[in-house]
Amino acid sequence: MQVPALAHVDATFAAGEATAIMGPSGSGKSTLLHVAALLDPPSSGSVWLDATCLSAADGSGLGDDARSNFRLRRLGFVHQTYPMVVSLTPLENVMLPAEYAGVRRADARARALDLLARVGLSARADRDVRTLSGGERQRVAIARALVNRPAVVFADEPTAALDSVTGEQVLDVLFAEARASGAALLVATHDPNVAARADHLLRLSGGRIA
Repeated sequence: MQVPALAHVDATFAAGEATAIMGPSGSGKSTLLHVAALLDPPSSGSVWLDATCLSAADGSGLGDDARSNFRLRRLGFVHQTYPMVVSLTPLENVMLPAEYAGVRRADARARALDLLARVGLSARADRDVRTLSGGERQRVAIARALVNRPAVVFADEPTAALDSVTGEQVLDVLFAEARASGAALLVATHDPNVAARADHLLRLSGGRIA
């Protein structure tokens, strides 16, 4: 017997607005993010940005290479474990997606420095990332997610590994910077305090909108 992770979910997310996705474990929150972020293909339906079909069950979306390029250039990701390349400084970690996207190194550096300043980490730009606190690493992750000026930022339980005070600080940065950049922000969370910051709330239960 097959149990669908999502069923008949139809949602629209607007530029410059934040949507909290809530539901119990197994409700489909992470699956919805993965499908919308082009990490998993839908088994039915499709994913669109404006008038462009990005991914579709009938194969009419972007090809594999185009999808990967789109993720790099137009989507940003903030995970709960804030993974870093430990051999690189915070500045170099933030620059990395821009350089992969073909941005000139000088321009990538300037953009990364500006973002690190906005998240309050100018003084940590050239440190060893292993010396940063969890909250500082998560702020680096937010800067990295925004470096290519994405149309959509996805955050999956972005404060789950942080204490409450640090988590609030990280949320202040995440919501403010995503809105300032004009990105749509999708946050999967179980925390009503996180959801209260969003413009919209989407509840899932058993893979369906509740």
